[in-house]
Amino acid sequence: MKVSDPILFGHCVKVFFKDVFEKHGPLLEEIGANPNNGLGAIYESLNKLPDEKAEEIRNDIEACYEDRPWLAMVNSDKGITNLVSAFNINLDVVM
Repeated sequence: MKVSDPILFGHCVKVFFKDVFEKHGPLLEEIGANPNNGLGAIYESLNKLPDEKAEEIRNDIEACYEDRPWLAMVNSDKGITNLVSAFNINLDVVM
C-alpha cells in the first residue's frame, strides 16, 4: 500500500533520527521544527538558532547516517534522501 501521510512520514523521520529527537526534541519543538514536513523543514528551522547550536544539531543529524540503514537518495549530489520532504514521497507500507 502506498501512503502519503505527513503524520506517518513524520514518525519515520523521528525514528530514523531518534538520537537527535531524544537530545534536542524540546528545542526543535520550540523553534517549530516539524518532522511531519521532512528533514528539509527541520534544517530550515535551525536558522532560528545561534550558529553554534544549529551546527551541533546538524552534526548530530549527520551522525545518524553512520549508524542507521542506508537511505534511498533522491539526489545524491545534493545529499537529498527520501526523508527530506514529506510532499514528494510515498511510503511503501507492508500490511
